[in-house]
Amino acid sequence: MRNSVFLCFFICTLIFNVNLIFADEGNHLNLLTVNFQNSSLSNGYENHKNRSLKLYLDKYNTSINMSEVQRYGFKDSSFQSTHFMKINSNLKSSVSYSKSNEGIFIPKNLYMIDILYDFHNSYLISTSKQKSNYKSGTNSDVTKIGFIRYYRDFRSAIDHYISKIEKSGESSSNRITAHYYFNKHYIALAKSSGSELEILSNGIALPVNVNNISLYGQFFISNRWRLGYSFSKDKVSNIYRKDNLGIELIFNF
Repeated sequence: MRNSVFLCFFICTLIFNVNLIFADEGNHLNLLTVNFQNSSLSNGYENHKNRSLKLYLDKYNTSINMSEVQRYGFKDSSFQSTHFMKINSNLKSSVSYSKSNEGIFIPKNLYMIDILYDFHNSYLISTSKQKSNYKSGTNSDVTKIGFIRYYRDFRSAIDHYISKIEKSGESSSNRITAHYYFNKHYIALAKSSGSELEILSNGIALPVNVNNISLYGQFFISNRWRLGYSFSKDKVSNIYRKDNLGIELIFNF
């Protein structure tokens, strides 16, 4: 049985949440987010399910996140804390720590730092470093470097990821995203491809080719409530195809 850990997708999610918090900066909002995602797999594999509950406290510039993942008949859950820092008007950063109960599909321990630098009139550079370990004793390392451009109602970004697993090799992938903002809402399209590392139940890592296309967005239902959605498709080498549907509800208080 394969225990898939798509490292680049996981780090993408973390970084995107960081950018959302920075985007709300100045609004002095506390945020409560409930998220559900269901994935349908081909070739007879069981559906994957994710659910999470996240709280962001503006006073402390800190978020806490509790999540549960279901894969191949197994469950794993984690607790994550992230602290956000504004170093100056152009430089922002965050540090995260996550711990899971089982360490099967998500890291047993994860440490991450993210840096965002606005170097010239809405041209930004982002970089991050993630270190994690799993129940099998496998250690992994993910480095990201990215470029972001804001122009009027649009945001575009390109990211490059390098994933390393101890004694198992190195892989890389790329991700391109485009956002359009309108009346406080947004819609986005993302495309990623490259070689990522899959961890098997015996701790052996295999590089596999992964291609993903995603459509996601968020809109305000009222002044306090937002609804988020996501649709995506993955092709994981010749192992399976995966259709993902996600929805989240966000409350400002």
